[in-house]
Amino acid sequence: MTRQLHFEERLVEINVVRETKEEVITMLAHLLKEQGYVKDSFLAALLEREKVYSTGLPLKKYGVAIPHTDVVHVNEPAIAVAILDQPVQFQMMGSPETDVMADIVFVLAVKEPSEQIFMLESLMNLFQNDELMDTLKHATSRQEAMLLIKREIGLSAPGEVSPAKASKS
Repeated sequence: MTRQLHFEERLVEINVVRETKEEVITMLAHLLKEQGYVKDSFLAALLEREKVYSTGLPLKKYGVAIPHTDVVHVNEPAIAVAILDQPVQFQMMGSPETDVMADIVFVLAVKEPSEQIFMLESLMNLFQNDELMDTLKHATSRQEAMLLIKREIGLSAPGEVSPAKASKS
């Protein structure tokens, strides 16, 4: 399956300082909106869905969150990522009474429900690799973070070299 998901350097923020999940979600939704990937309704739908269906996931070392919403709010599929300087509180996916301190937030904007499932599965593979999550959390540039994520979720463009491969040359 060819994945037509937009993910570029301008959709990645590192060393983000925000106090709340709403601030982080709003920042990432604005990045997606500025590039025309989502409709005006995307942010409100994203925040409302997060209230009902929490997206925080505790990992071994870090917490992550994967806010997403219905496909009707999306123009073109894309992903935006914030690597936080200090974690912010989300509620745990499937257990909203449990808090998760998220270090990295991935906002998904997908056009097809099947693509959403594929993206969540791809991200789960990344999340299970502690070494890659360490590298991502400590990325020193937006490009480094973008290339790592692209490689791990199967979005690398021909000719792109991942940070891990580049450091071995």
